[in-house]
Amino acid sequence: MTHLPRILAGALALALTGFALFYIFDPAGAAAANGMAPETSFGMTNMRANGAGMLMLAVLSAIGAVRQKWEFVAPAALYFLLVAVVRVLGLTLDGFDANTIRGLLLAIVLFAVAET
Repeated sequence: MTHLPRILAGALALALTGFALFYIFDPAGAAAANGMAPETSFGMTNMRANGAGMLMLAVLSAIGAVRQKWEFVAPAALYFLLVAVVRVLGLTLDGFDANTIRGLLLAIVLFAVAET
């Protein structure tokens, strides 16, 4: 892993950590930012559970940046690729939504960062 991908893997780890902490500690804010409205405490717990998965990807990306091994960054890249595919599928089946477009662009950017 050369110098630039190592820096990008570290930036990816920081971004994922920020998103994960946002989901874990402010699930209502994370839901609102994504255009969702969980109405029960179970819905809030589900938002926090999404944050746990992101935190795991952040830890793997940080390990990849420190150890300079791309295999640790690959799960984050695959995650963002699948998120982008699901967002495109959602646009196709459900129609246009500004939140979906914003999420799609973010997923594509983070996939590109993870793949570098």
